[in-house]
Amino acid sequence: MKIERFEGVGQNPLFLALLLCTVLSPVMPGIWLGFIALYACRKFRWELFETDLVSSTLLGFAFVALIATLVQQTWLGFVSILFFLIYFAVYVWMKKSVRVAQFQSGLSTMGMVGVGIVVVMVIDRLGGFEFLPSSLAYFFGLESWKPTDSIRSTGTSGNANLAAGLLVCLALVCFYKVISAVSFLKQRLFWLGLFALYMVGIGLTQSRMAWIALSFGIVVQLWFVLAPRIGRQLRQLHFSNVVVFFVVAILLMLMNKDWLPREASFNTDLFLRLEIWERSLDIFHHNWLFGVLPLHFGEVFMQQFGQYEFHAHNMFIGIAVDYGIIGFFLFSLLLGSALVRGIQWIRWADTPREQELAIVLMSLIFAFIGQGLADYTILVPQTGWLFLMSLGFIHIRWTQLAPVKQLKAAKRKVSHSPRTVH
Repeated sequence: MKIERFEGVGQNPLFLALLLCTVLSPVMPGIWLGFIALYACRKFRWELFETDLVSSTLLGFAFVALIATLVQQTWLGFVSILFFLIYFAVYVWMKKSVRVAQFQSGLSTMGMVGVGIVVVMVIDRLGGFEFLPSSLAYFFGLESWKPTDSIRSTGTSGNANLAAGLLVCLALVCFYKVISAVSFLKQRLFWLGLFALYMVGIGLTQSRMAWIALSFGIVVQLWFVLAPRIGRQLRQLHFSNVVVFFVVAILLMLMNKDWLPREASFNTDLFLRLEIWERSLDIFHHNWLFGVLPLHFGEVFMQQFGQYEFHAHNMFIGIAVDYGIIGFFLFSLLLGSALVRGIQWIRWADTPREQELAIVLMSLIFAFIGQGLADYTILVPQTGWLFLMSLGFIHIRWTQLAPVKQLKAAKRKVSHSPRTVH
């Protein structure tokens, strides 16, 4: 592997500020994303329209949201339109301004700073923030967004499931450092300690799906890190066995519910989720082309079933019911192509830093998929930007490397092909 000169996230203050905002508050990331979007529009102007798969998909989502807004006759659709346009501009900015080393060191910095979330959780459990005004506690996510008697910690996210999703991402950043071949013993012990603290934080959220999300991410990291080391024995293990592993792990959890948090309410919550999914699919059946939009979903749910539900509690059902079959197709295209290109990027990576970033981003995406089986955390900018820009940066790096790597592969193929003797 090549030796890459050090280039930290400190050389990109806009990106560093975005990472810090993500740790600090559920409100600040959306504001800062908007600022970056304005900066990108002013700096790049007409270059914004140099579209690719990701930018075209984000603009496609904005167009679907516009049509759905007109069909549903709700002003709430303009929020979705605005954020997809913001994500579009931020993606273009990342493509032109964020480098591999900056993204990788930024995630490492976030992994260290994010421990503050766990500290906040512990202090909050002890009543240390009761003196704060309600508005300030809301801004920093210390107070739950909806009235509840639950003792589940919300961290700096205002919601226990959102906090759990963010902590899972930070834990995966640390976990890679523990299993990485380039880490020294002291470094591994340091990151292992941080990983353990994030386990405590996830436990305080009492989120069930967070543990499934974490297991998805860990399996992905182990697969890509250990496969080259173990060699022939692991090559005999087909990737389908990993799918079997996931299924068996989920079945074990279902049969041994006492392993999971809030075991007493497991059956009640499961049947409630199944009911929400069934009703969400019924809404999709009547709005299958363009959907009903995220913030409008609760109103439609209330009109049809007499109770309010903020979202569908499933990422895939949620995308379908919010943006219709067209939005679901766009999402599937973006996600599927990112997974394929992510695997290729991991194979092409020729520096430890680049390989780390590729594997960590892949594990984050699988973690969001795992939690998305019974939740919808990508709705909120605090976690949503991390998911979308992980997909986006995989595409960015693939398009940068593909022309060179594919040309080398073609030359290698020609050089090894048998020549005809006349």
